[in-house]
Amino acid sequence: MEKEKKSSYILRILKVICERYNNLAAKGYFRPEDLAVGTTVKTMDPSLIEEINRDRPNPLKPTSIERSMRDLKREGYLEPVPGNPSLYLPTPKAFSALGMEKIKPISGISLKKPLDIPRDKFHKNIECRVCLIVDGYLPEEKECRHCGAPLVDMDAI
Repeated sequence: MEKEKKSSYILRILKVICERYNNLAAKGYFRPEDLAVGTTVKTMDPSLIEEINRDRPNPLKPTSIERSMRDLKREGYLEPVPGNPSLYLPTPKAFSALGMEKIKPISGISLKKPLDIPRDKFHKNIECRVCLIVDGYLPEEKECRHCGAPLVDMDAI
């Protein structure tokens, strides 16, 4: 009974790690350091701990999660990132144990597309009065790029 209970929350942790990997890979992250998770309390992302404990009535302590991560490494579900042994990626064995398909990250995708601003024109940083986002605008631009509200020159920073 104890072994079965232990394996269920280890599988829950593994499922969260694999889902996180797939979500980041689908968004265009392709560097192993961005997709990896830390396995110690010091290297673990706090959002990962929150995700693991989201649906649990009795949340797991970070040290319990760390112990489970050690078990996952020992059983071959996690492998170290080349060049950074403190971060780990889920292995194909982890995805097959959960019945999930591993999304392959697409390399060469830029998360931020640079704006084609002519370098010979002068732009101002203006804060929008509606959405409060500060962005650089050319003198002929009169509307916010984010919400479409009219821009006022007085709000230039």
